[in-house]
Amino acid sequence: MSYLEEIFNNLWIEKYPQIELKRQYKHIPKRRFRADFAHLPSKTIIEIQGGRWIKGGHTSGKGLESDCEKTLISASQGWIILPLVDSMITDESIETIYSIIKERENILNGYYKILPKRRSTRTNKSTQKRRRNRPQSYQQCNYTSR
Repeated sequence: MSYLEEIFNNLWIEKYPQIELKRQYKHIPKRRFRADFAHLPSKTIIEIQGGRWIKGGHTSGKGLESDCEKTLISASQGWIILPLVDSMITDESIETIYSIIKERENILNGYYKILPKRRSTRTNKSTQKRRRNRPQSYQQCNYTSR
């Protein structure tokens, strides 16, 4: 585990000890990709992007291509990836991730009801006739001074 992952993990446990994150979770079958942290019920992955100033794995051409492939395959299987760089490992980011996890749990568990169909906008014939005969704009009105 990297230094940045350790910092994130300590902040997470301090703030939300009841929410378990799996470390180095292999979420794509038959692939070597591993998530730094994964919350299984919400299918949320947190990726700590280290080495950005020293041309580390995530910033090289091959590393970036691999990250994009991992993101695409993960999304096709219902996962969301939340990438963080060192400056984003803060209480505010932790709270944002927590709210995303809770929202996704609600959606995946079906807590949101499907909205009812909209009421028909049909009107009776007399109302439709009045609407048709109404001028579209002020310029179409033939006002004369009296």
